[in-house]
Order: sequence, then C-alpha cells, then structure tokens
Amino acid sequence: MNTDSDRSSWAEQLQTFGPDARLREGDAAAAHGRAALEAALGGAEGVEKALRGRPSLASEQKARGYQSPKRTFRLTEELDHQLATFVKAAQRPQSDVMRDALSEYFERHAG
Repeated sequence: MNTDSDRSSWAEQLQTFGPDARLREGDAAAAHGRAALEAALGGAEGVEKALRGRPSLASEQKARGYQSPKRTFRLTEELDHQLATFVKAAQRPQSDVMRDALSEYFERHAG
C-alpha cells in the first residue's frame, strides 16, 4: 500500500461503525490507530513524515517545529492570471515560483 491509489482504495473500503463494532479506548486505541496509520502510510517513517507537515525552508540548524516566515500581498488580476498560467504550465508550486521571482528581483536590483 505505497501509492496514493492504494491508499485511496484502502480508505474507500473502510466500513462505518456497525452495532457489533469493537471500539477501543486509551492505549489500546492509540496502538490500533498507530498500526492503521503505519499500514496506510507504508510504515513508521511514512507516519512521521506525515506528522511533520511541510518541510521548513530554514537551515538545518533551526529547531524542529520552526515555521518559515510568511508574507501576504495582493496581485492585480493580470498578475494573478499570469502566475496561475505559469504555475500550471511549469507544474511547480505557486510558492516556489514566487520565491524564485523575489530572489531574481533582488539579484537584479541589489545595491
């Protein structure tokens, strides 16, 4: 069960709780839940990766749990359209494209 398709099929086959369902509590529930996650995500490493969330953009020296700085700004409709078109054609995340654009701008206008 290592592909998204495998995981999707597994999740779609889950049954809702019926009258004869065995519900667990406490440590037994935690252990059972962990085992289900490991089965769905390909092992303990897959679970840990999922729990970490997005990787930090910071250097390796930053502590675990560090959140990269964020900026929010508005775009004209034309810039938004150009960005969406480029992102789709390049098949790259929008945030990567915007980071690269800022880096290129600063390189050209350093002074």
